[in-house]
Amino acid sequence: MKDARKKNSTASKRLRAQRAHNAAGGMTLFPELDGSSRDALRRAFFGGAALLAQRFGVTDEDIAVHLERVAARASAQKIALPLASNVADLVLATACTRAGSTAASLPISILRVEMEPILKRTAALRVANEEAILVARRFWVEFERATLSAASGGIHEYNGARPLRVWISDQLLGRLERSRARLDDARDGMHASRTVLRLVGA
Repeated sequence: MKDARKKNSTASKRLRAQRAHNAAGGMTLFPELDGSSRDALRRAFFGGAALLAQRFGVTDEDIAVHLERVAARASAQKIALPLASNVADLVLATACTRAGSTAASLPISILRVEMEPILKRTAALRVANEEAILVARRFWVEFERATLSAASGGIHEYNGARPLRVWISDQLLGRLERSRARLDDARDGMHASRTVLRLVGA
């Protein structure tokens, strides 16, 4: 626990220095949690996620920074606090976002094992069962790549408003719905072209 407090203090100092530097340059990097929101996050963190966080080396300050960056990417004026029941999910998500770091390999492996059957069942809601496995695997490869290689996309967008597994499943459903919409548009375009050709030929 002493090590966790030390890491937390170091992260806080680094964050304050970064914000001071950006403020001096007239630039805002991301919105900041206010004091009461930060206290609420800290209570939820130590109330139900501290052991998991210790395993992955994640502090409540790390989660605060993650939430602030999510809000900045969404151009939000105010940061939405996560549900207390989802703070453990935020610990896992934050641990996964350490791009290029071997520290991210364990949490991502844990999440991959948990998500594989869930994603297969989710894909099967929209495609045939034999295709669902391929769709789920392709989605996860792209999701994991985005998580590890960028500061946005993948799990970087998770804000703790819903359970992580539900949120990831919804990302897959959204992708499948967009793919279906594009196919429908393409079919409508082909149908319209054939109609025009028949009329011209007549």
